[in-house]
Amino acid sequence: MIRKPNPQVGFSPFQAREVSTHTLRALPPTEKAADKRQEELLSGDQVHSLIEACSRRAPTGLRNRALIALLYCSGLRISEALNLIPDDIDLERGQVRVRHRSSDRSRQAWLFPAAHAYVEAWLVRRRALCLRSDGPLFCTLQGESLKDAYIRAMLPRVARRAQVEQRVHAMGLRNSFAARLQEQDATLEAIRVQLGHADMGSTLACLPKPSSRGSVERIENLSIELGKPRSRPEARPEPPLQPLRRSNF
Repeated sequence: MIRKPNPQVGFSPFQAREVSTHTLRALPPTEKAADKRQEELLSGDQVHSLIEACSRRAPTGLRNRALIALLYCSGLRISEALNLIPDDIDLERGQVRVRHRSSDRSRQAWLFPAAHAYVEAWLVRRRALCLRSDGPLFCTLQGESLKDAYIRAMLPRVARRAQVEQRVHAMGLRNSFAARLQEQDATLEAIRVQLGHADMGSTLACLPKPSSRGSVERIENLSIELGKPRSRPEARPEPPLQPLRRSNF
């Protein structure tokens, strides 16, 4: 029996099973997905509000501040960030060694200076807690790895505290980082290398304007800024106390 190609997709059902996931990922994003991604992009001011909503003194607050800053200023996947160890961070060069979970492969990613102070503060507190130097960088107070479920719950909780209306999640921070690079005219290839994508289709799926190619080939010449937190509405003054009236008994 001869299988006729489906005119809508251009290949037969048998051939459709042969299409790899890698090929599907290279397809351009739909307009609906691009609009949703655009709505979830965060500005530097909003990310700074998220950071300020975390405690400055509690160890977990310092850790979460550093994690949010690193995600926005490097564009790492949440799995890559949770797989880091302290030795992977080189603040002097502004680089992060991103190690592959299932192999010995690694790549170098840029960590922009806006995140350095937050990461350094967590490294100092982490050493004071006497946690293992070869353990995960972002860990519990017992030195255990953080779970993805904790990050998924923590980011929306911090967003509510910071009064950020957009949906806040780790992939949104990564997409916001890519959008900031594109706004500064970075080339698609430079963005692809920084994000660690194997194909350009995955990079285009992260960008709000896939048609822009850019001209800046070295992203270290660009800048990622964390602005000031958004000012919160002032509390209404309480009405003055009325003098008590003496009762005639």
